[in-house]
Amino acid sequence: MTEDAEIETAAVVIEHLLRLVDPEKRAAVLAKAIAAEDADREERQAAGGRIKFLSFSEESTAKWLASPAMRNWHDIMAFKARLAYVFIRNIRNNHSPKDAAKLLFERHRMAPGSGYLEEYIDDLPRPDLAAAE
Repeated sequence: MTEDAEIETAAVVIEHLLRLVDPEKRAAVLAKAIAAEDADREERQAAGGRIKFLSFSEESTAKWLASPAMRNWHDIMAFKARLAYVFIRNIRNNHSPKDAAKLLFERHRMAPGSGYLEEYIDDLPRPDLAAAE
């Protein structure tokens, strides 16, 4: 019996993502992610599967500002940029230019926003890479 293709696919991508983490920290990363998913699932079940509405009380705002997501905002964004680079490089190195372009620039229907990558990158200024070295 074959496992669900979405599960197999996501698991392989997560394995690739974990290769960008110190091997000694990978199990801790997975444990934190599983704990967050468990807490989120419990919250969804407690709400009867309904969408969670955000509240903006002083307490919820303080909790959000103290969260790892906010404390490590810049590091998280830098890691996401590194992930984008590594995955795009992998796609480009393992496909013809035409196939790589199709994968990268086709509409991704399950992605947030329009689903078109170029909508988010075409107008970005390019840094002077020679000056950065």
